Amino acid sequence: MELSYQTLKFTHQAREACEMRTEARRKNLLILISHYLTQEGYIDTANALEQETKLGLRRFEVCDNIDLETILMEYESYYFVKFQKYPKIVKKSSDTENNLPQRSRGKTRR
Repeated sequence: MELSYQTLKFTHQAREACEMRTEARRKNLLILISHYLTQEGYIDTANALEQETKLGLRRFEVCDNIDLETILMEYESYYFVKFQKYPKIVKKSSDTENNLPQRSRGKTRR
C-alpha cells in the first residue's frame, strides 16, 4: 500500500513540476514577444499584449544575451545541422480571402 501511495505522490509531483515549467515557458514567450514588439517599434501592440494578458509583462526584462530573433536563428542552425535543410516556419494560409485565425475546437490553452 505504501509503495502505491509513494508512486502516486511522485507522479503527482512530476505532473505539477511539468505544468509549472509549461506555464513558465508560456510566460517567458510572452515576455520575449513583448520585448521584440517594443524593440521593433510596435509600442501600441506591445501595450495591447500587456493589457490583454494581465501578467504585468513590463515587470520583467529579457536577459542581455537572448532575444526572439537569436532563438529563431539558433533553431534554424540546429535544424539545418540535424536535417541538412532549413525548417519551414510559416506557410501560406489556405483561406487567403479572410485571413482570420481558425477557431479552436475544444479547450483553449492558457
